[in-house]
Amino acid sequence: MKNVIILIQFALLFLFASNLNAKPTFKNKLIKEITILPDSSIKIIEKYPNGSIAIEGYLHSSDSEIKHGKYKFYHKKGYLKAEGEYYMNFPNGIWYYYNKKGDTLNKLDYAKAIDFLAREVTENPDDPSYVLTYMPTFKGKGPEKFVKYIQNKITYPIYAKTKGIEGRAYLKFTVDVEGKIKDIKITRSAGSLDLNMEAIRAVSEAPDWKPGMDKNKNKKKLAWTIPVSFSLR
Repeated sequence: MKNVIILIQFALLFLFASNLNAKPTFKNKLIKEITILPDSSIKIIEKYPNGSIAIEGYLHSSDSEIKHGKYKFYHKKGYLKAEGEYYMNFPNGIWYYYNKKGDTLNKLDYAKAIDFLAREVTENPDDPSYVLTYMPTFKGKGPEKFVKYIQNKITYPIYAKTKGIEGRAYLKFTVDVEGKIKDIKITRSAGSLDLNMEAIRAVSEAPDWKPGMDKNKNKKKLAWTIPVSFSLR
């Protein structure tokens, strides 16, 4: 039953989060080794030029190299930097980030973001892009305040960071009459599913807005589109 629920959630994710995936450009060149194990699972190890392991994980298929299973990421000096799980290339579940002493620096819940998308999406979502007399505000400011908030909340996905992937995702979402964020969609991909999903995670966990109102001070929902940038420079 649990597997059926997971498949439904990911089907909804593919259906409503348009342009979510794309082929990324890798700036960091790693040495790749793919091995089919006795239990038919496919293991992938990618190494730094100095020979130390950078990435260790599993694939769904050796041809398409779809990440599927547990992954670990290491520093050039050998210590564990992060670990988590992929489901058909989607970062899923809880991901842990560590410092060189092994202490947990951050814990990201991608299952929560996927649940959010499956729960909040509607069959015929409204697209209220009109101008209101009283526009929605976030912490007393406009969307520029929200963009800064999101940029401070994102954690650069470890796979993208290790491979040298950069990009900018554009997300569209609706602030409803209660100030809650609904109907998140990727309108332009960052070029990496890891970057796109991190942007979705950060937006889905954001606090409520103060909703917009018309001239009669009736609360109205409104759609916003914001950029979320990922740069290693």
